[in-house]
Amino acid sequence: MHPILNRHLAPGFIGFALVLALGCRQKVTAGQCDALIARYAALVVRDKMPEAPEDVVRSEQKRVREEATGDEGFRNCTTEVGPGEFACAMAAATPDAIEKCLE
Repeated sequence: MHPILNRHLAPGFIGFALVLALGCRQKVTAGQCDALIARYAALVVRDKMPEAPEDVVRSEQKRVREEATGDEGFRNCTTEVGPGEFACAMAAATPDAIEKCLE
């Protein structure tokens, strides 16, 4: 190819490759999103009711999971959350920390 053509095509190709690379960013799976919601629900319940009996904890976890599942942020989990954000959230010790990981 002619050197002048190479000079003009290279920036366009680099830009195109960059768009492809950013568009192909890895996302988490539906199973990972479910695990994330379960972890969030558990932390919310334990944060609000640290001394609650196990049956109350399970009931509240179910309620929190249903609320989280309806939240737009969690509904978009498989298209919005990357592996790094997921790892951060799963290692978080509080519901607030999980939310910060996912910002």
